[in-house]
Amino acid sequence: MTLTASWIIERGTMQGATAKLEISELGESCLLMRCSGGLSWEDRTLLAERMSAAAAGRTPAPDVILDLFAVEFVNSAGIGALFQLAQRVRSGGGKLLLAAVPPVFLRMFRMAGLDRLASLDDSVAAAAERLGAGAAWGPAQSGGAGSAVH
Repeated sequence: MTLTASWIIERGTMQGATAKLEISELGESCLLMRCSGGLSWEDRTLLAERMSAAAAGRTPAPDVILDLFAVEFVNSAGIGALFQLAQRVRSGGGKLLLAAVPPVFLRMFRMAGLDRLASLDDSVAAAAERLGAGAAWGPAQSGGAGSAVH
């Protein structure tokens, strides 16, 4: 797959941390969203607006790989934001894949049931492989190397 566009969005969050979101189009059927910093309730609008803008005019909606490798904290409200993102992607006919989830958050995501709405993959490469686009991604380009966690 080829990278056709990229946006970088930054905004301040709780505790003075900065959330950063970079969105890349991976062909016509997939978006890669790389998130760093923190994930809280305030980020639900950022995630939804940027995903909607990148997916505008596409039918069906693209699948979304959310790379969480560089996320430093997620609170319960951040999990709520991920649930909203998953529902938005699914309602448009796409799939949400959470890639390179830091181990400290895996248990929390599973306890909340997020793994029932989105797959949890060890790396962007594993998520791309799940979508049938694995040849375009190597372990050096993703947050981690390995196979699916879910």
